[in-house]
Amino acid sequence: MLNPLDLPELRCHLADFLTHETRTLAACALVCKSWNDSFNPLVWRQLSAAILLPKGHLCRQALEHNGHLIQDLTIGKLDKTRYCLDHITRLKTLQIEDERNYGFSEDPIENFFLNMAHSSLSNPLDELGLDHHHHHPHHRPLCYNKRNEWILQLEALLRQNKGLSCLRLKMDRFEPTPQFWETVAQSCHRLVELECVFSVLTRPQLNPFLTACATTGIRTLVLQHCSFDRFPPKILEQHCFPAIESLTLATNSCLDLECQLQWMRCCPNLVSLTWTLMGPIQMSVAEFCTVLAVDCPKVESLVISDRLLEAHHLVRILSAAKRLSKFVLRGDSVDSSLLNDPQVMRALERHFDSLKELHFGQERSHVEWESVHQVLTRCARLESLVVHGKVGIRPVVRDDGDMQGGNGQGMEAQVAVGTHQGHEAQGVVLSSPTTISQSESAQPWACIGLRRLQMMLSLPNPDDVMRQPLPAANTAITTTIPPSWREMTQQRLMEQIGRMTHLRELLLGPGSLLWMYEQGFSCYRGLDFRLEAGLSQLAGLVRLERLDVEGIQQQRMGAEDVQWMLQHWPSLRLVEGDLNYHKDEREVLDRIMSAHGFLVQRGRFLRA
Repeated sequence: MLNPLDLPELRCHLADFLTHETRTLAACALVCKSWNDSFNPLVWRQLSAAILLPKGHLCRQALEHNGHLIQDLTIGKLDKTRYCLDHITRLKTLQIEDERNYGFSEDPIENFFLNMAHSSLSNPLDELGLDHHHHHPHHRPLCYNKRNEWILQLEALLRQNKGLSCLRLKMDRFEPTPQFWETVAQSCHRLVELECVFSVLTRPQLNPFLTACATTGIRTLVLQHCSFDRFPPKILEQHCFPAIESLTLATNSCLDLECQLQWMRCCPNLVSLTWTLMGPIQMSVAEFCTVLAVDCPKVESLVISDRLLEAHHLVRILSAAKRLSKFVLRGDSVDSSLLNDPQVMRALERHFDSLKELHFGQERSHVEWESVHQVLTRCARLESLVVHGKVGIRPVVRDDGDMQGGNGQGMEAQVAVGTHQGHEAQGVVLSSPTTISQSESAQPWACIGLRRLQMMLSLPNPDDVMRQPLPAANTAITTTIPPSWREMTQQRLMEQIGRMTHLRELLLGPGSLLWMYEQGFSCYRGLDFRLEAGLSQLAGLVRLERLDVEGIQQQRMGAEDVQWMLQHWPSLRLVEGDLNYHKDEREVLDRIMSAHGFLVQRGRFLRA
């Protein structure tokens, strides 16, 4: 009788689901010869030799017999004694990085499987001639540490892999030779991505390097933490890179502002731009806006970082960009996010119809809920929203000194509005008198297709009060925040999040251990994940894979709440944060999570 797994098509389909399970793939490859044909190519498709070889976890002969299967290779300095490169001819991705002093796996069986998986069960060592003895260190050639000797081997590897599409140079202080870049230009005609990190690019390399960028037709160029030597701006006037669609210039030394702007001008078809300035260099906002509007009008993804930016600078930049689908503001203001400024939000409004990713804020900054609410209610295509910093939600005091919704009417509206020109200080909230209409505030969140939501929502503490300054006197009306407002706020937020059925990551923690250490690890009052607090409204999050409630003060989930979570979120893989702040109850929840296949660590649950 035919077993379904006897069909090679079915085995190959099954193997595709085990791409990252090296040990399982290798075990399947050792079952028999036919299974070896189906599973062994996936065992060797991705290999990090920079990790394996320094400790002898991968023998040279195993690499020789399976080199033709490798498509994604991470490697260190090349050495003929340890590396057999002649059979590696089908590379798609090559990454050069520093060798590391730790093994691929703490499990020696897995390393054995990697060496043996290509063979059949019948006498594999004799059949393939594998050398299972460790190489003696004296077998290394004397030229191993000589300058440029190993780069010659790297050039040979590039010449025999004509189909290479991605080259990443991530070795510290890596200094390629001009001949290396000439080899790239002549051999890597299908190169799509070139990434240089921590590289040293001297004056003799510049022309060959720029020629390689122009002739290979690369679409993605990353220059990050590189050191340039005597880079004249006029050298770029001789080159044009019409194929480059994504450019990253991040904290490169000895590359002045004019050179960086000229590099952007040489990429007329640029779609994605990441620009991080280094040291004392300050962005020339006027020139940069001209580049965006005139030289690179197709830019849709913009990632910028400059701690000296002011709100009016950001207004000009957002106005110069034609249409943004992704905007990331790194190094935002420490005290208050630049997006709290109404003029910045008005400049961002013109991109609301196209935005899919928006990241802003800084770990120590305060972000006003009004700014976040505008994004949530008006960016219908948004897929990723990351807000760094505390987002405080507080009720609004009306002119008569009463809280909007304080009498039970219009309570739902208050959750949608939040604070208006207010800030939090030592448990007291100051707010200007405001009246909000029902129709203005009851708008539901529009970004129901959101896949990632990262935001540290902060609700009022029980001892918080509202103080309304009186314009005619130096006094203020103090109003206690009623518990009913906090409960309705919780319910409304849960209802809005529950509508995001495509959500895969719900991250409500601060995302920074340093910030948590400074503020205290249970440092803010966030959402309550109990059934009685509205957890059942999140039943639609069946695609949720990651939940972060780290740092939420006095989280009090019980066994029933955790059981509900595991039942209704079948895709859940990672939970971060304490589910209950009481030690005894937390231990009960740990046992429940462990029984459902989660690896239990302190404040972290990872599905095995």
